[in-house]
Amino acid sequence: MSRGQFQEIGDFIFDCTARCLWRKSTRIDPGNNGGKLLAFLVEKHSTDYTNEDVERFIWGEVLGRKVVNARLHTEVTKLRKCFEPHGDEYITRNRNPVRLKKTPRLMPSWYKPDLPDERPRLTTSAPKDEPLAQRLWLQATDHEHNRALHDFEWAWILPFSPPLRIQDFYLTYSNDGPTYEDLMPPLAVKALKSWRDDQTKKGNGARVARLEAEPVGLQVRLVGMRFAHEVAQRHHIELAPAKFLYYVAIQQNLWTEELHELRQLAFGNAMRGINEEAPLMLPSTFAIHMSAISSDQKALLRQRDKTPLYPLAWEAGPGELMHGPEYTKTEFLHHRETHEHFPHFNDRGEPDLSLYLRNTVREELSYENAKDDDFWIHGMAVEWRTLAPKLIVHYQSDAPIGVLIEGAKRSPERPKAVSAIDLSVDGITKSFTDGRYPTWGPTSKLALLLALMHRDGPDQITEVESSMNQLDSES
Repeated sequence: MSRGQFQEIGDFIFDCTARCLWRKSTRIDPGNNGGKLLAFLVEKHSTDYTNEDVERFIWGEVLGRKVVNARLHTEVTKLRKCFEPHGDEYITRNRNPVRLKKTPRLMPSWYKPDLPDERPRLTTSAPKDEPLAQRLWLQATDHEHNRALHDFEWAWILPFSPPLRIQDFYLTYSNDGPTYEDLMPPLAVKALKSWRDDQTKKGNGARVARLEAEPVGLQVRLVGMRFAHEVAQRHHIELAPAKFLYYVAIQQNLWTEELHELRQLAFGNAMRGINEEAPLMLPSTFAIHMSAISSDQKALLRQRDKTPLYPLAWEAGPGELMHGPEYTKTEFLHHRETHEHFPHFNDRGEPDLSLYLRNTVREELSYENAKDDDFWIHGMAVEWRTLAPKLIVHYQSDAPIGVLIEGAKRSPERPKAVSAIDLSVDGITKSFTDGRYPTWGPTSKLALLLALMHRDGPDQITEVESSMNQLDSES
């Protein structure tokens, strides 16, 4: 769209970059497709077009007139509600083509609306680390990937270059060793008790009781990771039983002032424990972040809902905690339904990296045909705010982007919105800077860069850095 950032539409201001409406100081979110629809209607206000053109712009394809009429009518109805109580004065109803009835007026380039800054933030405040931890983080993020992306929300613990495949790993699970509760440092015990007391005071006692009652083994924690010369030259990932409770109460709150002491105590261990083969102090639930690339070379984006951690952030594909062996034996599941079956352990009770990755695609993208050869594993990174380790994976699908988008919309934990961008230097760097996706999950930019470099070669990092430098200087 080339109309300029701010358009006056009657009593409203439309931000063409963020694709949101403002009326006085009230922000109105038309949704991903609604924002696209309004951007099209503004751009094409005085031109000829058809509803098929509108559909092609929003969804990238035309599936037939009946589908056009049905799904476009739904989006038009939603958009008209954004202009209530005068929707009839702004958007036509049941017309071919749908049109904007008010003439949009481009605001001058110097125009800056007096609007509150409602951009979402990853957390309500940033961690306030001590000098020692700050120096450690600066050293860890002095990496070409961080510099190219201008992104310091993550750091490599163990990068793999070139990326590895599923067969390059073997996973073990120890069910008879000490549990995390047995190993927790006193400050973690204190954090767990404080969280329990705080939640109870806030009237969330039932949720606390449910999380407490969940069996150990619903999730698993990362105990260690090492290169095993004795087992066919593969990387060995050691796992142990865990509760979702530990992740909720401790790890996802590690950025808060209340957990400052624990954070500083565990900082060096979180950064170096894997490489030093030292026991991890934090819950360190085994988790992945997986970029999803379609057969037509689009990168899938999913927006988190108003979750406790990283609310409304955009992510490059699905993230998933590993399901433990108790996952399919209990009703303490965290989806809206309790009958889903997405195991990450095989029938022998062993952790299975193939099941984990393929069933993440099944669960989060509703796609059944992922194969082992579709996955590349780029290494282990840690998030700054939570110090949580994530295995960074990219999935090259044989499905077109339309299939992945529709599948993501149907997943049990439906994202707030789904979108897609070109997997190219221009496509990813503009999406980081142009305001359409104001907040990104901590490892999402990294995941997209790695997928691009894997496809087009290592020289792409120089292109990305140059593009980011130029776009940042223009903004």
